[in-house]
Amino acid sequence: MEEVVSSAVVQETVCQVLSGLVDRYNGKLKLNANENLERLEMAHIKLEASLGISNMWMITDSSLLHWRKKLKLAA
Repeated sequence: MEEVVSSAVVQETVCQVLSGLVDRYNGKLKLNANENLERLEMAHIKLEASLGISNMWMITDSSLLHWRKKLKLAA
């Protein structure tokens, strides 16, 4: 009988610890997703700003024109 009780206690303890670890891991994933979304939004803002500025320039160099075309596609 003692073995059954101790086995049940150990099993419940392991379940509690694993559940806590999973919850903590999922919380970090959500936090990282939010951080990544904010970084992506900032990158998009910078991309649009670069395009706006480059449209004001009289660019004739083919490599820069190609770069601007790639930026427009990415935006």
